Amino acid sequence: MVQIEDDTARLDTVCSPLQYHANASVTQVVGTSNFPPSFAAVGYAPCFKGFGPAPGSSSTAPFATDAASSPAFVKRAEVSPSPSGGAFQHVKLFKNVLVAADGAASAKIYVFDVRDWKEKQVIRVGAVPKEHGGVGEGADGDDAALAPAAVTMLAFDGLVIAAGTAEGFVHTWKLMEHEGKRGYARLLNPLKVDSQPITRVHLGTQAELLTAYAASKRTLVCWELSTGKLRGAYNVDGVAKGVPMALTANCESVIACVHAHKTSDGGGKGNKTPPLAALLDVQSGEGGAVKDVSPLLGEGDPACIAFDGELLAVGTTAGAVIAWNVGEGYAAWKGYHGGSVDAICSVPDNHRPRLLSGAADRTLLLWDKTGMVQARLEVGAGVTSLHAPTSRTAVCGTSAGMVELLALCAPDATADEALTVAAKGGRRVGNELVATAWRHDPGDAPDSRRSFEVRSIHWSLYDPVGVVNADP
Repeated sequence: MVQIEDDTARLDTVCSPLQYHANASVTQVVGTSNFPPSFAAVGYAPCFKGFGPAPGSSSTAPFATDAASSPAFVKRAEVSPSPSGGAFQHVKLFKNVLVAADGAASAKIYVFDVRDWKEKQVIRVGAVPKEHGGVGEGADGDDAALAPAAVTMLAFDGLVIAAGTAEGFVHTWKLMEHEGKRGYARLLNPLKVDSQPITRVHLGTQAELLTAYAASKRTLVCWELSTGKLRGAYNVDGVAKGVPMALTANCESVIACVHAHKTSDGGGKGNKTPPLAALLDVQSGEGGAVKDVSPLLGEGDPACIAFDGELLAVGTTAGAVIAWNVGEGYAAWKGYHGGSVDAICSVPDNHRPRLLSGAADRTLLLWDKTGMVQARLEVGAGVTSLHAPTSRTAVCGTSAGMVELLALCAPDATADEALTVAAKGGRRVGNELVATAWRHDPGDAPDSRRSFEVRSIHWSLYDPVGVVNADP
């Protein structure tokens, strides 16, 4: 383990692994940008956990030079509803405010201030105005009187919370003050997208826009948050030509989309339309396909995406990391892990943006924007989630239910030529690839796994034929 500013190490853990759940994989992690950071995880278990420095730990020396001076990290918060309604699926963080949605058919959103890890508010998603089938905000009523609202997607920018549901609605709340008290109150009446589950929700904070997508409608629908008026509806088939949407990520009002048939359906072969990537600015309506997506061909299914406005990166089940510098128009570059790449994130820096990728073979790779590898690290189990709040720190979740806090080398660190050659030397053959060994603990909700798969396309559990599961 190293300290954040120890430049003799390229990529290493800051503290011992922390346990999210003994029998459930982590699917999302978030972390704060301060040091020592607070961070949180959700996954294939009916619980949420938050971590941070132990109460009373010193935070005056963020870049300590010895392990004895570094803060101890412990569990600071946990939400485990009883009876459980299913796996916690979504967690978002903005500065010091964290929101997490449970997996119940009538979901709740929990709001925390991570500075003291106190629960500030609990929002009942289905508590909607009576004309929309609910009992009314703040009214007393049992679960049966609430409108069904199983959260499928969650977006948060500090001011606005937006939740897409399995019933085809988007619910919104805004930070407001009433009688000297601050909290999140319903902003707009539920916005109807379709009768099928919402699979994408994005907030364009500066433009005050909300965008949602339902696979059955194949249209990105955009509203003005200030008025609730429809801003535009963009049918993706103008570019996608019927190819299913696999992944999206946004940078403000620009949404990056990756479309692909599953390889089990013959994607990219025969008469199937090959995979493609596209950009759409929902504020201006401008967009189009990304040039030269041929690197996606033959690389399995897109499994994860990262987009910071300059680098668009995709990780695949065949172990590939593929990135396009859409800001400067450079050709795509590609490198490989030895297993399914299930997590990738942008590492923020105004001048030297980077990528951090993690795979089922337990490896993490830190890439510069040209595709050179700066560092490599192996953790205890397959990597299933990543988040980098700063250029020097990242949070990692694993298939074994553990959470790791990572220290990254400086953005201007020279690339490691040997690691780069190894990563770009070509992918391993299919029967040697490591697949993620997902773990799931339904608690007292026997339908948790089924409902999780229905509501969360990206994290569906599978065991491909001909690949080897990585047992932690």
